[in-house]
Amino acid sequence: MDENLIIQVTESLVEHGELTVANMFQALPGPDGKYYSRYGIGFPVVMIPFYLLGTGLDWLFPRTYAFFGNARFFAMLWGNLLITVLTGWLFYRLCRMVEGTEKASAGLALALIMTTPFWPYSQTLYRLTAAGAVLTGALLLILSIFQKPSRANLTGLGGLIALGLNLREDLVFAFLLMGLFVLWRGEGAGKWRCAAAMIAGAAGGVVIWGIHNSVRFGQVFIENYEDLSFDYPLILSLPQLIWGQRHGLVPYAPLALLLPLSYAAARKKGNLDLWLLCAAVMVVYFGLYGKSSMWHGGICWGPRHLYFLLPFCLLPGVWLWDNSSTRWIRWPVGAGILLGIVMNWPGVYSHNGKYQDFFSSPSFFSLVAKPVVHPDYITFDELDLWWIRMIKLEPLSLWPVLFGALLLFTAWSGYRLWNAVGPPRVEE
Repeated sequence: MDENLIIQVTESLVEHGELTVANMFQALPGPDGKYYSRYGIGFPVVMIPFYLLGTGLDWLFPRTYAFFGNARFFAMLWGNLLITVLTGWLFYRLCRMVEGTEKASAGLALALIMTTPFWPYSQTLYRLTAAGAVLTGALLLILSIFQKPSRANLTGLGGLIALGLNLREDLVFAFLLMGLFVLWRGEGAGKWRCAAAMIAGAAGGVVIWGIHNSVRFGQVFIENYEDLSFDYPLILSLPQLIWGQRHGLVPYAPLALLLPLSYAAARKKGNLDLWLLCAAVMVVYFGLYGKSSMWHGGICWGPRHLYFLLPFCLLPGVWLWDNSSTRWIRWPVGAGILLGIVMNWPGVYSHNGKYQDFFSSPSFFSLVAKPVVHPDYITFDELDLWWIRMIKLEPLSLWPVLFGALLLFTAWSGYRLWNAVGPPRVEE
């Protein structure tokens, strides 16, 4: 339902130059009698290039009754997949920025997007993956500005903050913590230039946010989440958000434990202030979402409202990886990677729409508890292999050629990656 709003706003912008959507769940009426999405303008705008790509590829896809055409929907989903990959690349650059080795940085970047809920959510159109990319990129630019201020980095930082505020309003808390980090950690001209860029980006983002609200609802400040309350008891929500079977961060992202385990290594490396920033971000958002009446994230796989913050949990892991006194951590990290794959792989194929409330949200444990013989669980539709049914199987179809090229490219990428970060070769 949330994804349909993103699709409809993007379509409305491209096809009609408007923001209107159908009267549906999560849509709100404006003073003109038309309906509008309650979400920010950032993600629909980001999806415009992929919508246009899908429009150009429409002739490749079979005609069905799917909402506004398979090609556009398919291209927009691939857009979010590319944003997931972008998050992994930005996280790799961030690890290198804090003096992580190539192997540690590449290993943690791959773990971020393939052993955590980033993987199952890569096939959705939720805004959270893009929020993870924005926060990772913003922290990367802050550290880059500390080393060498440049106009490009300052402009990019301001732009990311403006985009983030129009992507999800709750990113303001992370940006505020980053601002405090800049004032604490920064030195000289770089400190104040970075702070000025963040303030300018925030001001620009708020202006865009206000204009967007005025166009839709005729006023700057609106109660678009009036049905959401923040009085839920933390004593009930936090255990579920930390280790719960359906929405716990630790079961679905075991490497999140790198954050508490890395305290001593961060202090030894002189990066205690950066570790404190990462810890503060997690504590604030645990508290924020724990108090929310939607702490569970609705019908979703794992910790929907927390997974986009995982770069802050995994980043301190680079200080453990190559520390001679903590070599023991490699075996737990390897176990965490394997467990993360096991826990999240079913989520890639789980059909969320078949569940009715968050207590029956799909989870690894529910799939194990209900074996294949149970018709409501593991079925063809349950594993959501819709993309197989979209493939054209007519003679001379381009799909086998495209699929074969994708397999070859994947194999080539794996070979290059193994050469780059795999074990060293033994010289004869």
